[in-house]
Amino acid sequence: MKRELFDNLWSYLVLNNPNELVTVESKRNIREVIWEKINSIDDLIKQMERDGVPQITMMEVCMTELVRDFIPSRYQYISEILESEFEDMYWVLVETGSLTYEICNLIKECGDVFNTFSFSVETEDDPFLKYAIIGTIASYLGD
Repeated sequence: MKRELFDNLWSYLVLNNPNELVTVESKRNIREVIWEKINSIDDLIKQMERDGVPQITMMEVCMTELVRDFIPSRYQYISEILESEFEDMYWVLVETGSLTYEICNLIKECGDVFNTFSFSVETEDDPFLKYAIIGTIASYLGD
């Protein structure tokens, strides 16, 4: 089960938070970090096993717990804004294979904005956050 959790968390991060993979890898081995995170929910896993929770439910509960720190995704947030507000540039980045790289750069560029608005599930729909991010992206892209 833990190996499956590892694979699922790895896939989740690759799709939703590749910037986290890059950031962590520059400081520590990402595989170790993922295993530490999985091992941190050992008590939860053992309790569900004792309670006879079905495997599929256990996986869902564990994944919800494991991704909690990565929601909402700054990567997905910027990706969605790029696609909707800077569509031509978005597709150029996709076609050149540099979308992930540039979104990671934009996450750094927008860091102060995200922090000012305390980016979270509660604030991700704030229109002023969106406008501030759009402005920062436009400045970064030279628009």
